[in-house]
Amino acid sequence: WGGVPAVSHAQLSLVGWGTNQLWEQVAIGSWGESICYDPDVNLNRSMIDDIRPLMVTGMNGGQWTWTHNVGGGDFLVYFDAAGKKQFLTRMKTAHLAYGPNLTEAVYSGVSADGKIAASIHVSTPRGDDLNRAYHRVRYDVLSPTPFSRLAFYQLGADGYNDHQFTHIARGNAAGIQEEWETGRGGKRYLRGAMPLEGDAPWLSLHGGLRPENLTEGAWANRGLVLRSWKARLGGQDAPTAHAAVYGTENGPHSANVELVPPPGLTELQRGDFVEAEVELLILPQNAADYYGPSKRFHEQLARHAGTAGLVHTLAAENDVRVQVEAGGTVLRRLPVVIRADTGETIAFKVSRAMGYLPVTFSGLTSHKGYVLFQDGVRVDQAVHGGDFWQTIREEAGTYALTFNVPVPVDASTRLELRHSP
Repeated sequence: WGGVPAVSHAQLSLVGWGTNQLWEQVAIGSWGESICYDPDVNLNRSMIDDIRPLMVTGMNGGQWTWTHNVGGGDFLVYFDAAGKKQFLTRMKTAHLAYGPNLTEAVYSGVSADGKIAASIHVSTPRGDDLNRAYHRVRYDVLSPTPFSRLAFYQLGADGYNDHQFTHIARGNAAGIQEEWETGRGGKRYLRGAMPLEGDAPWLSLHGGLRPENLTEGAWANRGLVLRSWKARLGGQDAPTAHAAVYGTENGPHSANVELVPPPGLTELQRGDFVEAEVELLILPQNAADYYGPSKRFHEQLARHAGTAGLVHTLAAENDVRVQVEAGGTVLRRLPVVIRADTGETIAFKVSRAMGYLPVTFSGLTSHKGYVLFQDGVRVDQAVHGGDFWQTIREEAGTYALTFNVPVPVDASTRLELRHSP
Protein backbone atom coordinates (compact mmCIF):
# COMPACT_ATOMS: atom_id res chain seq x y z
CA TRP A 1 0.00 0.00 0.00
CA GLY A 2 1.96 2.95 -1.28
CA GLY A 3 5.07 0.78 -1.48
CA VAL A 4 4.90 -0.21 2.21
CA PRO A 5 3.45 -3.49 3.57
CA ALA A 6 -0.23 -2.90 4.39
CA VAL A 7 -1.86 -3.97 7.64
CA SER A 8 -5.28 -5.56 8.14
CA HIS A 9 -7.38 -6.64 11.13
CA ALA A 10 -10.34 -8.97 10.77
CA GLN A 11 -11.83 -12.22 11.99
CA LEU A 12 -9.94 -15.18 10.61
CA SER A 13 -12.21 -18.08 9.70
CA LEU A 14 -11.20 -21.24 11.56
CA VAL A 15 -13.62 -23.53 9.74
CA GLY A 16 -11.71 -26.75 9.09
CA TRP A 17 -9.14 -26.09 11.79
CA GLY A 18 -11.21 -27.68 14.53
CA THR A 19 -12.11 -24.92 16.99
CA ASN A 20 -14.32 -22.37 15.30
CA GLN A 21 -14.53 -19.57 17.87
CA LEU A 22 -13.92 -15.89 17.28
CA TRP A 23 -10.26 -15.55 16.30
CA GLU A 24 -8.92 -12.13 15.42
CA GLN A 25 -5.92 -11.83 13.10
CA VAL A 26 -3.75 -8.82 12.36
CA ALA A 27 -1.56 -9.31 9.30
CA ILE A 28 1.23 -7.10 8.04
CA GLY A 29 2.06 -7.80 4.40
CA SER A 30 2.38 -11.53 3.68
CA TRP A 31 4.10 -12.70 6.87
CA GLY A 32 1.04 -14.47 8.25
CA GLU A 33 -0.50 -13.88 11.65
CA SER A 34 1.52 -10.87 12.80
CA ILE A 35 -0.52 -10.87 16.00
CA CYS A 36 -3.72 -12.69 16.96
CA TYR A 37 -6.35 -12.12 19.63
CA ASP A 38 -8.75 -14.54 21.31
CA PRO A 39 -11.11 -12.16 23.16
CA ASP A 40 -13.13 -14.94 24.83
CA VAL A 41 -10.04 -17.10 25.59
CA ASN A 42 -11.83 -20.02 23.93
CA LEU A 43 -8.54 -21.89 23.57
CA ASN A 44 -8.04 -21.54 27.33
CA ARG A 45 -4.70 -19.83 26.80
CA SER A 46 -4.75 -16.02 26.68
CA MET A 47 -6.16 -13.02 24.85
CA ILE A 48 -2.91 -12.33 22.95
CA ASP A 49 -1.96 -15.44 21.01
CA ASP A 50 0.31 -16.06 18.00
CA ILE A 51 2.90 -13.34 17.30
CA ARG A 52 5.46 -13.35 14.48
CA PRO A 53 8.47 -11.24 13.49
CA LEU A 54 8.43 -9.20 10.27
CA MET A 55 10.70 -9.48 7.21
CA VAL A 56 12.88 -12.29 8.52
CA THR A 57 13.49 -15.77 7.08
CA GLY A 58 10.29 -17.83 7.05
CA MET A 59 9.35 -20.97 8.97
CA ASN A 60 10.38 -23.16 6.05
CA GLY A 61 13.10 -20.89 4.74
CA GLY A 62 12.78 -18.18 2.14
CA GLN A 63 11.31 -14.69 2.23
CA TRP A 64 7.86 -13.06 2.03
CA THR A 65 6.21 -15.90 3.91
CA TRP A 66 5.00 -16.94 7.37
CA THR A 67 7.60 -16.59 10.11
CA HIS A 68 7.93 -18.46 13.40
CA ASN A 69 5.40 -17.87 16.17
CA VAL A 70 6.76 -16.48 19.46
CA GLY A 71 3.39 -15.80 21.24
CA GLY A 72 1.57 -15.05 23.54
CA GLY A 73 0.50 -12.46 26.14
CA ASP A 74 -2.50 -11.25 28.08
CA PHE A 75 -4.37 -8.28 29.44
CA LEU A 76 -6.18 -8.27 32.79
CA VAL A 77 -5.19 -11.32 34.90
CA TYR A 78 -7.18 -11.27 38.14
CA PHE A 79 -7.37 -13.95 40.83
CA ASP A 80 -9.78 -13.23 43.68
CA ALA A 81 -8.94 -13.56 47.37
CA ALA A 82 -9.78 -17.28 47.27
CA GLY A 83 -7.33 -17.83 44.38
CA LYS A 84 -10.00 -18.31 41.69
CA LYS A 85 -9.26 -16.73 38.32
CA GLN A 86 -11.89 -14.24 37.23
CA PHE A 87 -11.88 -14.20 33.44
CA LEU A 88 -13.27 -11.26 31.49
CA THR A 89 -16.86 -12.04 30.47
CA ARG A 90 -19.62 -10.47 28.33
CA MET A 91 -16.88 -9.58 25.87
CA LYS A 92 -17.82 -7.35 22.95
CA THR A 93 -15.63 -6.73 19.90
CA ALA A 94 -15.75 -3.57 17.79
CA HIS A 95 -13.64 -3.10 14.67
CA LEU A 96 -13.03 0.64 14.36
CA ALA A 97 -10.42 0.49 11.58
CA TYR A 98 -9.54 -2.51 9.41
CA GLY A 99 -6.43 -0.93 7.78
CA PRO A 100 -4.50 -0.59 5.51
CA ASN A 101 -2.53 2.16 7.33
CA LEU A 102 -3.53 1.56 10.95
CA THR A 103 -5.89 -0.93 12.55
CA GLU A 104 -7.95 -0.45 15.68
CA ALA A 105 -10.23 -2.87 17.50
CA VAL A 106 -11.79 -2.64 20.95
CA TYR A 107 -12.44 -5.56 23.29
CA SER A 108 -14.63 -4.66 26.27
CA GLY A 109 -16.09 -6.69 29.10
CA VAL A 110 -16.25 -7.19 32.85
CA SER A 111 -14.66 -9.71 35.19
CA ALA A 112 -16.77 -12.77 35.98
CA ASP A 113 -17.47 -11.49 39.50
CA GLY A 114 -18.59 -8.12 38.13
CA LYS A 115 -15.94 -6.14 39.99
CA ILE A 116 -13.61 -4.85 37.24
CA ALA A 117 -14.65 -3.43 33.86
CA ALA A 118 -12.16 -3.50 31.00
CA SER A 119 -11.79 -1.63 27.71
CA ILE A 120 -8.86 -2.77 25.56
CA HIS A 121 -7.85 -0.98 22.33
CA VAL A 122 -5.41 -2.77 20.01
CA SER A 123 -3.71 -1.21 16.97
CA THR A 124 -1.00 -2.16 14.49
CA PRO A 125 0.51 0.21 11.89
CA ARG A 126 1.62 -0.33 8.31
CA GLY A 127 5.42 -0.46 8.20
CA ASP A 128 8.58 -2.03 6.83
CA ASP A 129 10.87 -2.44 9.84
CA LEU A 130 9.45 -4.54 12.70
CA ASN A 131 6.19 -5.93 14.00
CA ARG A 132 4.86 -3.65 16.71
CA ALA A 133 1.45 -3.38 18.34
CA TYR A 134 -0.05 -0.56 20.38
CA HIS A 135 -2.19 -1.68 23.32
CA ARG A 136 -4.25 0.86 25.28
CA VAL A 137 -6.13 -0.42 28.33
CA ARG A 138 -8.58 1.10 30.76
CA TYR A 139 -9.69 -0.85 33.84
CA ASP A 140 -12.33 0.51 36.24
CA VAL A 141 -12.96 -1.00 39.66
CA LEU A 142 -16.71 -1.19 40.32
CA SER A 143 -16.68 -2.47 43.92
CA PRO A 144 -14.13 -3.38 46.62
CA THR A 145 -11.88 -6.07 45.13
CA PRO A 146 -9.54 -8.09 47.32
CA PHE A 147 -7.18 -10.17 45.20
CA SER A 148 -4.55 -12.86 45.59
CA ARG A 149 -2.84 -12.03 42.28
CA LEU A 150 -3.31 -9.22 39.79
CA ALA A 151 -1.60 -8.24 36.53
CA PHE A 152 -2.68 -5.43 34.22
CA TYR A 153 -0.66 -6.71 31.25
CA GLN A 154 1.48 -9.76 30.46
CA LEU A 155 4.16 -10.40 27.85
CA GLY A 156 4.20 -14.17 27.87
CA ALA A 157 0.98 -15.46 29.42
CA ASP A 158 0.19 -17.96 32.17
CA GLY A 159 -1.62 -20.11 29.60
CA TYR A 160 0.56 -19.48 26.55
CA ASN A 161 4.30 -18.96 26.85
CA ASP A 162 6.21 -21.57 24.89
CA HIS A 163 8.98 -19.04 24.19
CA GLN A 164 12.10 -19.69 26.25
CA PHE A 165 14.82 -17.08 26.70
CA THR A 166 17.80 -16.42 28.94
CA HIS A 167 17.84 -12.74 29.97
CA ILE A 168 15.60 -9.87 31.07
CA ALA A 169 16.55 -6.21 31.25
CA ARG A 170 14.74 -3.06 32.24
CA GLY A 171 15.42 0.61 31.74
CA ASN A 172 14.06 3.81 30.24
CA ALA A 173 14.94 6.32 27.53
CA ALA A 174 18.12 7.22 29.43
CA GLY A 175 19.56 3.69 29.27
CA ILE A 176 19.70 0.21 30.76
CA GLN A 177 19.10 0.13 34.51
CA GLU A 178 19.43 -3.59 35.19
CA GLU A 179 19.95 -6.87 33.34
CA TRP A 180 19.84 -10.39 34.74
CA GLU A 181 19.66 -14.05 33.78
CA THR A 182 16.12 -15.15 34.40
CA GLY A 183 14.86 -18.23 36.16
CA ARG A 184 12.04 -20.26 34.64
CA GLY A 185 8.95 -22.07 35.85
CA GLY A 186 7.71 -22.54 39.38
CA LYS A 187 4.32 -20.85 38.98
CA ARG A 188 5.56 -18.15 41.32
CA TYR A 189 7.02 -14.69 41.15
CA LEU A 190 10.71 -14.86 40.32
CA ARG A 191 11.05 -11.09 40.79
CA GLY A 192 8.62 -8.96 42.78
CA ALA A 193 7.24 -5.56 41.90
CA MET A 194 9.93 -3.27 40.42
CA PRO A 195 9.23 0.44 39.74
CA LEU A 196 9.22 1.56 36.11
CA GLU A 197 10.50 5.12 36.30
CA GLY A 198 11.66 7.80 33.88
CA ASP A 199 10.65 8.51 30.29
CA ALA A 200 9.66 5.51 28.15
CA PRO A 201 10.31 2.69 30.66
CA TRP A 202 10.86 -0.64 28.94
CA LEU A 203 11.47 -4.35 29.46
CA SER A 204 13.49 -6.65 27.19
CA LEU A 205 13.16 -10.44 26.97
CA HIS A 206 16.18 -11.55 24.96
CA GLY A 207 18.43 -14.51 24.44
CA GLY A 208 15.52 -16.36 22.85
CA LEU A 209 16.10 -20.12 22.57
CA ARG A 210 14.96 -21.71 19.33
CA PRO A 211 13.10 -25.00 19.91
CA GLU A 212 15.29 -27.95 18.94
CA ASN A 213 12.73 -29.31 16.46
CA LEU A 214 12.86 -26.15 14.32
CA THR A 215 15.69 -26.33 11.81
CA GLU A 216 14.85 -23.44 9.51
CA GLY A 217 13.73 -19.85 9.81
CA ALA A 218 14.65 -16.96 12.08
CA TRP A 219 13.68 -16.86 15.76
CA ALA A 220 12.83 -13.63 17.62
CA ASN A 221 13.17 -11.73 20.88
CA ARG A 222 10.45 -9.61 22.50
CA GLY A 223 10.15 -6.33 24.33
CA LEU A 224 7.62 -3.85 25.62
CA VAL A 225 7.66 -0.12 26.20
CA LEU A 226 5.28 1.59 28.61
CA ARG A 227 4.29 4.75 26.71
CA SER A 228 1.87 6.15 29.31
CA TRP A 229 0.54 5.29 32.74
CA LYS A 230 -2.14 6.80 34.95
CA ALA A 231 -3.71 4.97 37.87
CA ARG A 232 -5.50 5.14 41.17
CA LEU A 233 -4.98 1.99 43.24
CA GLY A 234 -6.11 1.21 46.77
CA GLY A 235 -7.84 4.59 46.91
CA GLN A 236 -4.63 6.52 46.23
CA ASP A 237 -2.95 7.94 43.16
CA ALA A 238 -0.36 5.53 41.79
CA PRO A 239 1.88 7.62 39.51
CA THR A 240 4.53 4.91 39.09
CA ALA A 241 3.93 1.64 37.28
CA HIS A 242 5.53 -1.57 38.49
CA ALA A 243 6.66 -4.74 36.74
CA ALA A 244 7.26 -8.29 37.98
CA VAL A 245 8.51 -11.60 36.57
CA TYR A 246 6.42 -14.76 36.89
CA GLY A 247 7.55 -18.32 36.13
CA THR A 248 5.20 -20.16 33.75
CA GLU A 249 4.76 -23.90 33.13
CA ASN A 250 2.26 -24.26 30.28
CA GLY A 251 4.69 -26.28 28.18
CA PRO A 252 8.42 -25.61 28.37
CA HIS A 253 9.16 -23.83 31.62
CA SER A 254 9.61 -20.14 30.94
CA ALA A 255 8.89 -16.70 32.42
CA ASN A 256 6.82 -13.65 31.61
CA VAL A 257 6.93 -9.99 32.56
CA GLU A 258 3.86 -8.30 33.99
CA LEU A 259 2.59 -4.85 34.88
CA VAL A 260 1.45 -5.25 38.48
CA PRO A 261 0.19 -3.25 41.49
CA PRO A 262 2.73 -1.67 43.84
CA PRO A 263 4.15 -3.82 46.66
CA GLY A 264 1.88 -4.47 49.63
CA LEU A 265 -1.43 -3.75 47.89
CA THR A 266 -3.97 -6.57 48.28
CA GLU A 267 -7.32 -4.85 47.65
CA LEU A 268 -8.68 -2.40 45.11
CA GLN A 269 -11.32 0.17 46.03
CA ARG A 270 -14.35 1.32 44.10
CA GLY A 271 -13.27 4.16 41.83
CA ASP A 272 -9.76 2.79 41.33
CA PHE A 273 -8.61 2.63 37.72
CA VAL A 274 -5.67 1.99 35.42
CA GLU A 275 -5.01 3.71 32.09
CA ALA A 276 -1.93 2.43 30.30
CA GLU A 277 -0.46 2.42 26.80
CA VAL A 278 2.00 -0.34 25.88
CA GLU A 279 4.05 -0.74 22.72
CA LEU A 280 4.76 -4.43 22.06
CA LEU A 281 7.90 -5.17 20.01
CA ILE A 282 8.78 -8.40 18.13
CA LEU A 283 12.49 -8.26 17.32
CA PRO A 284 14.88 -10.09 14.97
CA GLN A 285 17.61 -11.81 16.95
CA ASN A 286 20.36 -11.22 14.42
CA ALA A 287 21.12 -8.40 11.99
CA ALA A 288 21.37 -10.90 9.14
CA ASP A 289 17.81 -12.14 9.78
CA TYR A 290 16.19 -8.89 8.59
CA TYR A 291 15.97 -8.38 4.82
CA GLY A 292 13.64 -5.37 4.82
CA PRO A 293 14.36 -1.97 3.23
CA SER A 294 14.62 0.18 6.38
CA LYS A 295 18.17 1.54 6.48
CA ARG A 296 17.61 2.90 9.96
CA PHE A 297 16.50 -0.48 11.32
CA HIS A 298 19.45 -2.20 9.62
CA GLU A 299 21.76 0.20 11.48
CA GLN A 300 20.02 -0.41 14.80
CA LEU A 301 20.27 -4.17 14.34
CA ALA A 302 23.94 -3.95 13.40
CA ARG A 303 24.63 -2.25 16.73
CA HIS A 304 22.18 -3.92 19.07
CA ALA A 305 20.61 -7.10 17.66
CA GLY A 306 20.12 -9.79 20.29
CA THR A 307 20.66 -7.41 23.23
CA ALA A 308 18.64 -5.18 25.53
CA GLY A 309 20.19 -2.25 23.70
CA LEU A 310 17.75 -2.79 20.82
CA VAL A 311 14.68 -2.32 23.02
CA HIS A 312 16.32 0.69 24.66
CA THR A 313 17.03 2.24 21.25
CA LEU A 314 13.48 1.66 20.01
CA ALA A 315 12.01 3.01 23.25
CA ALA A 316 14.10 6.19 23.16
CA GLU A 317 13.94 6.90 19.42
CA ASN A 318 10.17 6.38 19.20
CA ASP A 319 9.33 8.45 22.29
CA VAL A 320 7.18 10.71 20.12
CA ARG A 321 6.78 14.41 20.86
CA VAL A 322 4.02 16.45 19.19
CA GLN A 323 3.74 20.25 19.19
CA VAL A 324 0.57 21.66 17.61
CA GLU A 325 0.90 25.03 15.93
CA ALA A 326 -2.63 25.54 14.63
CA GLY A 327 -6.01 23.92 14.12
CA GLY A 328 -5.97 20.84 16.33
CA THR A 329 -5.70 19.18 19.74
CA VAL A 330 -3.45 16.19 20.51
CA LEU A 331 -5.47 13.20 21.75
CA ARG A 332 -2.64 10.62 21.66
CA ARG A 333 1.13 10.63 21.13
CA LEU A 334 1.58 7.11 19.74
CA PRO A 335 -0.06 6.50 17.41
CA VAL A 336 -0.42 10.24 16.89
CA VAL A 337 -4.08 11.29 16.95
CA ILE A 338 -5.01 14.95 16.47
CA ARG A 339 -8.59 16.18 16.66
CA ALA A 340 -9.45 18.98 14.23
CA ASP A 341 -10.59 22.25 15.79
CA THR A 342 -11.97 25.13 13.77
CA GLY A 343 -10.41 26.11 10.48
CA GLU A 344 -9.27 24.26 7.39
CA THR A 345 -5.60 23.71 8.31
CA ILE A 346 -3.91 21.62 11.00
CA ALA A 347 -0.20 22.23 11.52
CA PHE A 348 2.17 20.60 14.01
CA LYS A 349 5.73 19.41 14.54
CA VAL A 350 6.79 15.86 15.38
CA SER A 351 10.11 14.76 16.83
CA ARG A 352 11.65 11.65 18.41
CA ALA A 353 9.88 9.25 16.09
CA MET A 354 11.13 6.41 13.88
CA GLY A 355 10.03 4.53 10.80
CA TYR A 356 6.61 5.14 9.27
CA LEU A 357 4.86 7.05 12.06
CA PRO A 358 1.05 6.61 12.03
CA VAL A 359 -0.71 9.99 12.16
CA THR A 360 -4.51 10.25 12.37
CA PHE A 361 -6.55 13.42 11.92
CA SER A 362 -9.91 13.02 13.66
CA GLY A 363 -13.09 15.08 13.48
CA LEU A 364 -12.77 16.09 9.81
CA THR A 365 -15.89 17.34 8.03
CA SER A 366 -15.24 15.33 4.86
CA HIS A 367 -13.43 12.26 3.63
CA LYS A 368 -11.96 14.09 0.65
CA GLY A 369 -10.24 17.30 -0.30
CA TYR A 370 -7.44 17.05 2.28
CA VAL A 371 -3.76 17.13 1.35
CA LEU A 372 -0.84 16.46 3.72
CA PHE A 373 2.42 18.40 3.46
CA GLN A 374 5.67 17.46 5.18
CA ASP A 375 8.21 20.27 5.56
CA GLY A 376 6.44 22.11 2.76
CA VAL A 377 6.39 19.18 0.31
CA ARG A 378 3.16 17.38 -0.56
CA VAL A 379 3.11 13.82 0.76
CA ASP A 380 2.42 11.42 -2.10
CA GLN A 381 3.51 7.80 -1.59
CA ALA A 382 1.18 6.49 -4.29
CA VAL A 383 2.14 3.56 -6.48
CA HIS A 384 -1.32 2.96 -7.96
CA GLY A 385 -2.97 6.38 -7.90
CA GLY A 386 -3.95 7.03 -4.28
CA ASP A 387 -2.82 4.02 -2.32
CA PHE A 388 -1.17 5.62 0.71
CA TRP A 389 -3.93 7.00 2.94
CA GLN A 390 -6.81 5.58 4.96
CA THR A 391 -10.15 7.09 5.93
CA ILE A 392 -13.00 5.94 8.18
CA ARG A 393 -16.34 7.43 9.14
CA GLU A 394 -16.51 8.14 12.87
CA GLU A 395 -19.47 7.59 15.17
CA ALA A 396 -20.19 11.33 15.31
CA GLY A 397 -20.54 11.44 11.53
CA THR A 398 -17.13 13.04 11.05
CA TYR A 399 -14.15 11.41 9.35
CA ALA A 400 -10.68 10.29 10.41
CA LEU A 401 -7.82 10.36 7.94
CA THR A 402 -4.63 8.35 8.60
CA PHE A 403 -1.18 8.54 7.02
CA ASN A 404 2.11 6.76 7.78
CA VAL A 405 4.83 9.38 7.60
CA PRO A 406 8.59 8.66 7.50
CA VAL A 407 10.26 10.87 10.11
CA PRO A 408 13.88 12.07 9.71
CA VAL A 409 16.48 10.65 12.08
CA ASP A 410 17.37 12.96 15.00
CA ALA A 411 15.28 15.84 13.64
CA SER A 412 11.80 17.27 13.90
CA THR A 413 9.45 17.42 10.93
CA ARG A 414 6.56 19.78 10.27
CA LEU A 415 3.27 18.33 9.05
CA GLU A 416 0.39 20.37 7.71
CA LEU A 417 -3.00 19.05 6.65
CA ARG A 418 -4.76 21.43 4.29
CA HIS A 419 -8.30 21.28 2.96
CA SER A 420 -8.83 22.25 -0.66
CA PRO A 421 -12.53 21.85 -1.54
